[in-house]
Amino acid sequence: MGDRIAGFLNKKPWHPSSFRNQEKTWLAEQRAEKEEAALRERIAEIKKEKEEEESRSGGGWVAAADNPVCKPASSNAPKRSGAADLLARARPAGASTDKEMKRTKAAAQQKDALKRADEKRKAENAEKRRRKKAKKRQAAADASPPPPVAPPPAHAVAAAPPAPHAVAAAPAPPNAVAPAAFANDGSFLEQARRALEASKKEGG
Repeated sequence: MGDRIAGFLNKKPWHPSSFRNQEKTWLAEQRAEKEEAALRERIAEIKKEKEEEESRSGGGWVAAADNPVCKPASSNAPKRSGAADLLARARPAGASTDKEMKRTKAAAQQKDALKRADEKRKAENAEKRRRKKAKKRQAAADASPPPPVAPPPAHAVAAAPPAPHAVAAAPAPPNAVAPAAFANDGSFLEQARRALEASKKEGG
């Protein structure tokens, strides 16, 4: 019965007593122990390097300040703070500075390139929008009919003077006699006679 239960529980991935979970736990503990041992070794190396540096510099700036008997190697030597010493030991002079300058320069160039690309894209989009609007305006102007001519107002038509050709000729009175038509036959006497007869008729 117990073997059956153990076999059943070993098949469950969530059970802490299963062989697979025990193996995972053991491997994790081994990795943690190795990392801790490596960390202790690194701390010991750093302490050893620091002691050697202090022994070479005459006890270090802390020992020189605490112990007045221990004097620095040169009285004219510039005094540096502990932070400066740590930075000087952490990285060699000039090595990482050049790398930082290169990285900064590359980042600035990349930023400028992105900015130029963004400005170019904005200008292209603005030009496309402008052309699109111009095409729409042109299409609307071509499609729209000419505006209708509004008729003049009634008071303007009444006040407008009649056109010269629109004035009708006054009708002749009914008793008016048409002038005599003279025959142009070359006879002066005949023309004079007819003119005299016409004048008599008008006088009578």
